[in-house]
Amino acid sequence: VARREGWLRLQAEAQISPALLARARAVGGEWQLLVIAVDRCGDSMNSVPYAARLADSVPGLSLRIVQPSAGRAVQAAHRTMDGRMATPTLVLLDAAGNEAGCLVELPTPLRHWTDKARATVSDDSLHVYRDAFYLKDRGVSVSTELVEMLEAAKAGTPRCERLTPR
Repeated sequence: VARREGWLRLQAEAQISPALLARARAVGGEWQLLVIAVDRCGDSMNSVPYAARLADSVPGLSLRIVQPSAGRAVQAAHRTMDGRMATPTLVLLDAAGNEAGCLVELPTPLRHWTDKARATVSDDSLHVYRDAFYLKDRGVSVSTELVEMLEAAKAGTPRCERLTPR
């Protein structure tokens, strides 16, 4: 309901490069992306359509989206580097349901900029930069990170940059 036009636009426009799709397909196996997201979240709106396009395009990769009420335990175990539960939280599961990687809230380049800038700029400035990043990036960062996560999982080296729960 919230941000409906943006969600629909990004779902229709979401593209993943043929090279990334080839890499993802080469991983093989059975995988599931569990996504905790809310419609009002701009970061979810700008990332989830690309995860969905990847799942639609790669045999053996499925996607399940749940609300935080159903995914609270997963979010609590995958907090941001500053300790917050955030959306989207994307967790890669192997065929047995074991965690094989994660992406919490933001693609890596945006997360690193935001973590550095958070103490020095206003929330409004953070949102303006994020919006500009997503507009320019067009899902390349999140798509690349998801494919790299699949490749790392296949290699037995799960990738998940997050705060380690205590």
